[in-house]
Amino acid sequence: MSMQRMFAVMTAIISFLGIYGSSSLQMIRGKNIGAGFMPMVFSVILLILSVIFFLKDKDQPRLKLRMLFDRYTIPGWIYYILNFLMTFLIYLIGMIPAMAVFGVTSQYILKRQSLLWATIFTVLWVAALYIVFVVLLQIPFERGLLFD
Repeated sequence: MSMQRMFAVMTAIISFLGIYGSSSLQMIRGKNIGAGFMPMVFSVILLILSVIFFLKDKDQPRLKLRMLFDRYTIPGWIYYILNFLMTFLIYLIGMIPAMAVFGVTSQYILKRQSLLWATIFTVLWVAALYIVFVVLLQIPFERGLLFD
């Protein structure tokens, strides 16, 4: 089995675990979504992408293990560090400031955009998420230890 197909099988297993775990949680809570809704959505999307990746045309380039450690993919590891930083900042200062820090830094570092465009895009993105989740769906964002 190629590395590509092994990767697809592993992500499919992870998505099945996510579906199994989220199915035991409440999907709908009154008029709001429950704790299991978003993990279920992400797990189903991951499963669909895993199947597509598994069935991908064989003529396309295969994944190789050295691609993970190639010098051109080093900025990808920065993304993992930024994800860890965002998770810590959500706990510390809340969801909105953490998304702002993550958005600006990831846009600026990974896409190498100017700081102005990264800030504009991040403000629009965070505002859209706030409107959808907090205003329309009435799902409060985490406020963090410092602002609680």
